[in-house]
Amino acid sequence: SSDVCSSDLFAIERVQTLHQTLDLLIRRQPGRAFAFTSVHAQRSKTMFCAWLGSHLALMGHRVLLIDADLYQPDLHHQFARKAHVGLAQILLGDGTLGALRDLFQTTTQDNLFFLPAGRIDLHPAALLNSPRLAVMMELCRRAYDVILINCTPLDQAGGTYPMSRLVDRTALLTDADHLEIGRAHV
Repeated sequence: SSDVCSSDLFAIERVQTLHQTLDLLIRRQPGRAFAFTSVHAQRSKTMFCAWLGSHLALMGHRVLLIDADLYQPDLHHQFARKAHVGLAQILLGDGTLGALRDLFQTTTQDNLFFLPAGRIDLHPAALLNSPRLAVMMELCRRAYDVILINCTPLDQAGGTYPMSRLVDRTALLTDADHLEIGRAHV
């Protein structure tokens, strides 16, 4: 139907606008960090982060994707990789922050790197409140042009807030067809 086509075109236009805006922000000031969350768990949030990271890397930006959705880590599947070691181990203090880059995994694409969630042995909210998170983010800002963070959905207690304090912007990704306005609270 024309409604579906019109809706799809609008969504594509919005994504292209976001892509261009981020490109301009990154060119003005490298080391930008952006967090992406959703109201409920949805695979499209992770796929969007991977897609956006890939496009920014194609434009020549050095991109780091971080899977901070410690409730349902999924980013490593986008790259067909294992996630035994990652963000959780950094936040737990396993190893030194100086060896941080050793945990970043390469992809088949130039300029695109990612940090999987790792093995989660503690409650995710406790991990994300680690003081090591701020130190890690500062080190990442120095090494990459842009950091895209796949965060925990808002319906998971305490997962997005610790990260949102450390980024330049947090984006709420929604599927307008499934958004329940009554359940979305700030």
